Amino acid sequence: MRSFFKVTFLNVLILFIFSFNFGWAQNIPVKTWRSHLNFSNAHSVAITDNEVFCASNNALFSYGRNNSIITTLTKDDGLSDTNILSLGYAAPSDQLIVLYANGNLDFITDDEIVNMRTLLNTSYPNKAFYGLRVNGRFLYVCASFGVAKINTENFTVEETYDFIGQNGSENAVFDITFSSDSLYIASNEGIKSASSDPNVNKQDFNNWHLIVPLSSFSTRSALWAGDALYYTNNQDNALKKYENGTSTTVFNYTKSVYLLDFWRDDITLVGADEIYRIDEEDQVSIWSDPKVPAPRQLLDDDEGRAWVADNTNGLISISSDGGEIQGFAPSGPLFPVTRQIINANEKIVMIPSTDDPNVTVGSFSIFEDGQWTNYTSQDRTSVVAIPATAPFYGVAFNEFDNTIYFASNGDGLLAYNLTDESFEVIKTPFLLEGRTDANLKSLSFDFFGNLWTSSQFYIHQRDTEGKWTHTRNSSINSPAITTQNSTQNDVWFILENNRLLTFKEGSTRFLTTDQTSGGLPSNVVFTIQMDNSGSMWIGTEDGSAEYFGFSPSEVNEFSVALPRYDGFPLLRGERVLSYGIDGGNRKWIGTGNGLWLFSKDGGQLFEYFTQENSPILSNEVKTIGIQPQTGEVFIGTDNGTVSYRSDATEPSRSIDKIKVFPSPVRPNYNGVLTINGLVDNASVKITDTAGNIVWDGKSYGGSTSWNLRLDSGTKPATGVYFIFATDLDGVEKNVGKFAVIR
Repeated sequence: MRSFFKVTFLNVLILFIFSFNFGWAQNIPVKTWRSHLNFSNAHSVAITDNEVFCASNNALFSYGRNNSIITTLTKDDGLSDTNILSLGYAAPSDQLIVLYANGNLDFITDDEIVNMRTLLNTSYPNKAFYGLRVNGRFLYVCASFGVAKINTENFTVEETYDFIGQNGSENAVFDITFSSDSLYIASNEGIKSASSDPNVNKQDFNNWHLIVPLSSFSTRSALWAGDALYYTNNQDNALKKYENGTSTTVFNYTKSVYLLDFWRDDITLVGADEIYRIDEEDQVSIWSDPKVPAPRQLLDDDEGRAWVADNTNGLISISSDGGEIQGFAPSGPLFPVTRQIINANEKIVMIPSTDDPNVTVGSFSIFEDGQWTNYTSQDRTSVVAIPATAPFYGVAFNEFDNTIYFASNGDGLLAYNLTDESFEVIKTPFLLEGRTDANLKSLSFDFFGNLWTSSQFYIHQRDTEGKWTHTRNSSINSPAITTQNSTQNDVWFILENNRLLTFKEGSTRFLTTDQTSGGLPSNVVFTIQMDNSGSMWIGTEDGSAEYFGFSPSEVNEFSVALPRYDGFPLLRGERVLSYGIDGGNRKWIGTGNGLWLFSKDGGQLFEYFTQENSPILSNEVKTIGIQPQTGEVFIGTDNGTVSYRSDATEPSRSIDKIKVFPSPVRPNYNGVLTINGLVDNASVKITDTAGNIVWDGKSYGGSTSWNLRLDSGTKPATGVYFIFATDLDGVEKNVGKFAVIR
């Protein structure tokens, strides 16, 4: 396969080889996307003529063996789905094959990506997929219903070996391997075989013979090598060899094992943190190295070099003698799924989802100038070491001391000062009543720079002088999962049971569906966010609400407002999971059904992005973070993170210094013209040299954009164009110009 990624998508990234990092382009054009995927938690590898492909759950990249170029391919570039399960390569048709966890398939050639949804759309009950093997021009997909044999030249299912269990029952197949005259499957019933003679009907269960009976799920991989069949038996934790009708034990293992394959003349079995090599005499040696801490699949090339998909360090290259090791992974966050995203002094900060079982210590990632930098106490390559703490559940930035604070569930707070890059663990203040653990899950800063957080039965405040105040409150029966401060000097908490509580000067109050205590659309609250006007937006399991007024703790009765869109309460019936407020005070709202962009009052819908119509990786939008200077919106879903550069930025105080991109507008440019540095809600006009208005609009925050189309739909002609904007005093100014070349 020639370098399809490089030739077709021009999406080349330079990445690190263990300790060396290089960056992407800093910014993307307005109204375009980019992915922020984890490439290091790799699990699958495939080798073509001159490239090696490596996949993690939602990320795919290639390494050019001849030119050392690393190239990424994402859903934004043409992949049809998310949750990659396995990779394969069909040499006769020169195709990279991507199998997704739901059975969807992509076939990637030099010229195109062909999507095949046949298996995805099958109606088998409780359908699941386990992996693939390629034999010549045929792809064999292993699944809960059996095996699907696919012709890679015409993308058709030639045969389906389903209901090949005992008496024609359904039999799950986890792996398949081939000898010169037979097919062997590692199945739910054990090892079964059938003749590969085309005259034998392999869709008839009577033609599949049980040669090694095993209990359910005990064998997950099989490989024909020489004149024998090797297979894993997880019931006995043993690699077995079947030969001449008899099974013998080759060796026993004590850790999880994955696929059997080859490395030069040896059989290999990948273990959780080591690789077992079995030579022709069935002698076993163990290969391991700290640079390959979590191997998941190994294949070798025609030079005897092993290529390993490592679940910690990405793609690993190992010389044939095992002595030379190189690692490759494009820039990306440390873990695939994000719990929270914030902006900190023009840096995007992410903490990983604590639902990920690999997140065992405090870790975070920072995106700046197009490059990800990862921070953790784990022993991993290309990371910045930080003090060891329990995993982080919350993060907030204090602009007064230029410090990012992380809330850990066990070790209190970790403070990272951006000025001198120092760290401090703050645990002792929370060890009240004899506690040994400081369990925190969220924090925030008020307008004066005071820090607020909570632990079981306590609300904690630290003033700007460093003095702590601890207020006992029985309503806080566990650490709050979200903390926000309001313009009324009260603190809003979402508790672990998703109840909403406010606190001010010792008094607390729950907000409920009762019309005298808020009138929320639902008592189940997922998110809160204060906007640029001081209103608190409340996301519930039944839509959005907004509150602006006296502190709930200081009034007898009060009600939230229910913003309306299209005549109905905003997003009624939707689970509102996250908010982002951009420079124009517009509301980016993440729900269980995608991402919505509304006007500042929620009355007008500008955009609606879903997994089906955009590059977002899931419709479950868990968190949103916005870089106010560029307008880039970071969208964290339960499948990974992407970003979209919007046309709204933080407004300027005046419009004396603006930036126009691109200038000149060249013939092959198909994007939008972006004008930055405006005041909020400025009126903007663009004219030609004769003074004719070719476009007029307004700014959102400090930016606006023009799609470079006249009212007639045609492109503007070659020439110089002038930009006029009205400032806060109502004075129109000539603020810039740009050129168009056709």
